[in-house]
Amino acid sequence: GLLEMCGYGLRAGADAEVQALAVEAAVAVVMYTTAKGQAEAFRALLPLMVQAIGQALNAGNTAAATRSVEAFIALAEAAPEFFGKHLRDVFGPFLQVASSEAVDDNLRRLALEFTLTMAENDSASVRKVPGFLPTIVPLALKLMLAVECDAAWGSTAPEDEDQETDLDVGMEALDRLAVALGGKVVYPVVSPLILQFVGRPEWASRQAGLLALRQA
Repeated sequence: GLLEMCGYGLRAGADAEVQALAVEAAVAVVMYTTAKGQAEAFRALLPLMVQAIGQALNAGNTAAATRSVEAFIALAEAAPEFFGKHLRDVFGPFLQVASSEAVDDNLRRLALEFTLTMAENDSASVRKVPGFLPTIVPLALKLMLAVECDAAWGSTAPEDEDQETDLDVGMEALDRLAVALGGKVVYPVVSPLILQFVGRPEWASRQAGLLALRQA
């Protein structure tokens, strides 16, 4: 059946492209099946689906990892309830990818996007994920520090107007978290970090702290 086929594609040692196809196929079944109980049966594949991302990265196949993460984002939008009690086990690896400087910038942003999409679509479950906010809030603030500075003028270097910067991504992440989970939940986590940032001598740190205060 479909479950067995996807499971075979996700097996350890399978080619990264095959595993990405299996992730996409499993997500499609969960999103579009009308058969009673079929989507729930695919929950058993979640650990393998997450592992496929790490295995693709270990193999140097960023494209395959990206396809799998994009499939997870689609699933978070269409069927966030699918993750159920497995959500904490899924969030850990995604936050690791989002935090890793060794990972492609676009893939890091997509991993972050998955967690934000889940927060927006199943806030009750996300609030229960241990350590989520203490991990993602510092990550957002760190992104807001990544500002190119012109030493002569002390201003940000010109960017392509259509290109989203790390500063944009970090600010948007804090804003979406505050809206999705509630400012009263987010502010106690971000507040001590804001005080740290505004107390630093670097202008980028002070700017990030003030912007974070505004967003949260």
